[in-house]
Amino acid sequence: MLKSIVRSLALTGLFIPLALPANGDVEVSDGWVRWMPPVAEHTAAYMTITNHGDQERRLVGGEASRFGKVEVHESREADGVARMIHLDYLAIPAHGSVELKPGGYHVMLMQRKGAGLEEGERITLELHFDDGGTKQLELPVKRGAHDHHQGGHGHHHGGHHRH
Repeated sequence: MLKSIVRSLALTGLFIPLALPANGDVEVSDGWVRWMPPVAEHTAAYMTITNHGDQERRLVGGEASRFGKVEVHESREADGVARMIHLDYLAIPAHGSVELKPGGYHVMLMQRKGAGLEEGERITLELHFDDGGTKQLELPVKRGAHDHHQGGHGHHHGGHHRH
């Protein structure tokens, strides 16, 4: 029955295939997740996202193993105060790249499940784009440049988060 409906729609020209966009136009490189001390609930993932396609892609969030929530954020400093801002999306321009790095854009991994992260552990992260496309990653956990000196507190989530 379904095949005959699809065939009829295709013959009348009303059938529009519902295919997800190809992921081949988005490339992720240099990805890693910031190590977090056992008491921390949140951390961040960093990477460079390159869009080889002809259309802008918008990163809107994702899912991660061991975390309940994944959002796109930007760290900004204003009047000497660092603020972390939740973004509805991060635009990756056609034929361009965006670097997610400490002190700038990042993927926030929140609501940790289970024990703290160990350096060298791998975290599965699925990036979600506004066109329905996804990108699967496996990122290593690494210490950031300031983690050795600040006990892992180089990425503050505190009361500076806005929605």
